[in-house]
Amino acid sequence: EVPLGDVLDHMKTIMHINRVYEPKPNYIRYRRFLVDWMCEIGETIKCSFTTIHHSVALMDTFFSKEEDITTDKAGKDFLQLIALTSIFISAKFWEKDSRGPTAHNISFLTRNQYSEQQILNCERKMLQTIDWKLHFATPADFIVLFLNQGVLYSNEEAFPNRK
Repeated sequence: EVPLGDVLDHMKTIMHINRVYEPKPNYIRYRRFLVDWMCEIGETIKCSFTTIHHSVALMDTFFSKEEDITTDKAGKDFLQLIALTSIFISAKFWEKDSRGPTAHNISFLTRNQYSEQQILNCERKMLQTIDWKLHFATPADFIVLFLNQGVLYSNEEAFPNRK
């Protein structure tokens, strides 16, 4: 068994190495709206809370590195596309089996405001911008860890949603 202190140290290290959070003022202005909207989308497509937490952290990391954030109409559409794509990427990372949404599902959910190709192109741009560093600890990871302390049996997993 691994001591809790070692696990916490490892999670803190991952959190600080892979997750850059230096938000731009234009992004901060819209973050609350985007996070609320992402939660609604997550509920609609039945994503786990860990997926939503990861998608918000992914979006924060992306916007910490992305330089071109505008707030005109095209900029707001870009913000929403990034939020949707963050859920799409995080669902691939966290959801079990085929529960995660496809690009087609995401496009349909937005009444085709964003095409499948736009979502896939955005996915590529986001992953390149964050250097494919998808593994970072979120507050949800710490909550799951603490809730599972002393409750797990030797044949159970602490992070059951992780692939």
